[in-house]
Amino acid sequence: MMPVEADFRSGRHTNLFLSRPGLEVWTWEDYSRSLFTLRSDDDASLAEFFILFHDQLSAHQPGKPEPMLNLLCYHEDDSWVMHIFPRKVHRPRQYFAGYDSRILLSPASVDLGGLIITPREEDFMKLEKDDLADIFSQVCLDPADLENILNKLK
Repeated sequence: MMPVEADFRSGRHTNLFLSRPGLEVWTWEDYSRSLFTLRSDDDASLAEFFILFHDQLSAHQPGKPEPMLNLLCYHEDDSWVMHIFPRKVHRPRQYFAGYDSRILLSPASVDLGGLIITPREEDFMKLEKDDLADIFSQVCLDPADLENILNKLK
């Protein structure tokens, strides 16, 4: 149902970053938002890596009560798949713009997964591909920062 699921299955944007017994870590390229994916047939290995990432992201975002991120997780073919979207801000500047240029979109897991839901029809109708790419780049962690964090976990 989620476009990110189909995109992950296709492998078109993903690269295997790390493989350990019971765990694969996949990075994404040329995707309009920054994310990485965990796949595991062992929920303990998945949870252990996620906690390590969570701690690293928390250190990267000092002063926040918890690190900013969104998750999509599902189980298929005897494996858990977790798409993790680390964030840097909650809302894009378009959310706060003047009336004519305002777009009320504060992307969460479903939006970052590819299903865009806006509270106002007018915002949905005026959204263009470039608008979404801009919004995603504002709210998602910079790819270089994500890569630095993941490299610490290798």
